[in-house]
Amino acid sequence: LSLAGKLTGLGWSKGTPEDGGIYCDFYRRDTDAGYVVELLFSGSYIGDENDEVTVFDAGFYTIAEYDSRKGYVKRGEKETPLAQIPARYFSEIVYQLTKATASSEETNENWRKEV
Repeated sequence: LSLAGKLTGLGWSKGTPEDGGIYCDFYRRDTDAGYVVELLFSGSYIGDENDEVTVFDAGFYTIAEYDSRKGYVKRGEKETPLAQIPARYFSEIVYQLTKATASSEETNENWRKEV
């Protein structure tokens, strides 16, 4: 399955499409925990999610600070420090992200130059 298929199967949502129908993030809203996790990646076109992508960042936010239609205009400014995230919740998210990306064995240290 594609990254989109794996993440949506785990309860994540696709971010808002940008110009040209491309989206570059997934998010998971956990109302009970009070957090939203945002995963940033190199991007996919809506309806063509089988391209190779690069996953490069994840951030935790309180639900009150997150707008799923826009993500964050200034990423990182409202990000919740990891020390404030409950260990069990953090562990579950890391498990989900590991599970979703486990089929890939490739790494590219120069990905920023290519995106």
